[in-house]
Amino acid sequence: MKKFLTLTRWEYHGLFMPLLGIIGVMAALQIILFRFALRGAERHMPLSFLLGEANLAIVFALAFIALLGLVGLRLLMNFTPSKSIYALLTLPNERKRVYQSKLAAAVLAACMLIAAQMLLLLVFNAMAGWLAREAAWGGAYINRRNADFYLALLEAPWLRRIFPTTLFSQVRVITALGGSVCVALYMATALKARRVKEAIIVGVLWLALLLLGTGPFEGRISGPIFFITMVVMALTVSKMGVHLFETGEIAG
Repeated sequence: MKKFLTLTRWEYHGLFMPLLGIIGVMAALQIILFRFALRGAERHMPLSFLLGEANLAIVFALAFIALLGLVGLRLLMNFTPSKSIYALLTLPNERKRVYQSKLAAAVLAACMLIAAQMLLLLVFNAMAGWLAREAAWGGAYINRRNADFYLALLEAPWLRRIFPTTLFSQVRVITALGGSVCVALYMATALKARRVKEAIIVGVLWLALLLLGTGPFEGRISGPIFFITMVVMALTVSKMGVHLFETGEIAG
């Protein structure tokens, strides 16, 4: 356990600074877009409408994709026998710890990105109230600012997906985001092992599964069935990634 925690801290340390860069760019773009949305807003415009007009969902999606790319790129670029942290690969029973630590650090990074998005939403809520007062929109909008924030979490589709209100939805979102990290890490591992076809197939299958859950087909598949499918696929690709580490296929 101590070795696993040491590896996880090392992996997260390597992700931390690039992750801060991703969050910084996301914050800058979202603030700029939100300011533009505020300038063209009408009197008493709901916060959920302003967030939608600013297209913040696209920025968050791009930031999350950048994080997944970072996770994969880090595995592809820093997996060399010369690095002291990979001395554990010489112990067959411990090789899986390297993969598991990368996965744990990547999940922590994803949680940090989501937390940063929530903090930005609070900032946008404060900006909306301040600019409303400056534009003399009236006290009614300012007084219901907090209510607008909670309504925005319920009304904006993309916010409902990353900040759900029900327990089942929360578990489903965690599975979808965590599963995406699992798939990204496995794809990088498969590419390192020169299993390009497997990497492509897994990526396409997971993307199709996400589209079925969030796209025009949303609701046509039973919720429990969809959830179980995501869990099974995430666990399967994780096991496959661990197997590639244990067999030494990516050590070349």
